[in-house]
Amino acid sequence: SRRSFEEEKQNLPEIEEIFSNAAQASVDSGKSVILFFNLDQQSWVIVNQDETVLKKIPDSAQYSEISKDFKILSVKVNGYMYQSGCPGIMFFSDGSREYSEIELENTRDGKRYFVKLNPYVPVPEISE
Repeated sequence: SRRSFEEEKQNLPEIEEIFSNAAQASVDSGKSVILFFNLDQQSWVIVNQDETVLKKIPDSAQYSEISKDFKILSVKVNGYMYQSGCPGIMFFSDGSREYSEIELENTRDGKRYFVKLNPYVPVPEISE
C-alpha cells in the first residue's frame, strides 16, 4: 500500500524531523554530518563528520530519545544491515545523503514502515 510521503508523514512526524534536522545541519554548516541511531537505546544524535573517525561516536555526544510511539527495528546503510549498535548515515552539505533504509514499528498499532533515504531525492520515501 504505497502512499505519498505527504500522507505518510503525519504518521512519522518525528522521524521526518530528525532527517530534516540532519540535512539542515549539513547544509547550514557547509560540512558533512552523520546521523547516528542507537538501536539498543532507541535514541539518535547528529555529529559533525570532522568530530568523528570511521563513524565512531564521540563520548561527548548528547543523544535524544525517540518517542515511545515508535521503535526502530533496523537500519541498512550502504547495503549493511544493523539491528543493534549505532549505525550512522552521512548527510552531505550539498543536500544529498547516503543511501539507507530504516524499518520502524508503530508501537501503538504494530504497523511497520520502511523509510528509504535516496541520495538524490530530497525527501524520504515511506512505505508501509
